[in-house]
Amino acid sequence: MSDSSAAGQESEPPNPDAPAAPPPPPAPMYYIPVYPVYPAAPPPAPPPPGPENGMGVAALAIGISGLALSWVPCCVGFVAGALAVIFGSIGTAKADQGLATNRSSAHAGLVTGVIAVVLNVIVTVVAYSSD
Repeated sequence: MSDSSAAGQESEPPNPDAPAAPPPPPAPMYYIPVYPVYPAAPPPAPPPPGPENGMGVAALAIGISGLALSWVPCCVGFVAGALAVIFGSIGTAKADQGLATNRSSAHAGLVTGVIAVVLNVIVTVVAYSSD
């Protein structure tokens, strides 16, 4: 016995008078769009440089410390005041050129430096002349 008879079914031969099966549908046609190739965008421009406020801040800080040290009859207050005058002049010049935004700090450092130098000279002269 064959396996098909064991199942209780026998295969029937195809009927020649039966209508033919419809043909299978055609394979789908896929459209793959072709996009134009554009060059890559250039990198963004770097940000503009920030203000150069270091000289004005340094002049103000050193000028204030020069004022505090000018009461000591030695050269520390004088040197601090002179540095404040130099940094204040540079900071004021940068503010005038538009490179810095703290003209008032630079000017205040310049003024405190001048006061520190003058005060230190007066204190040193008075301290050494009283001997």
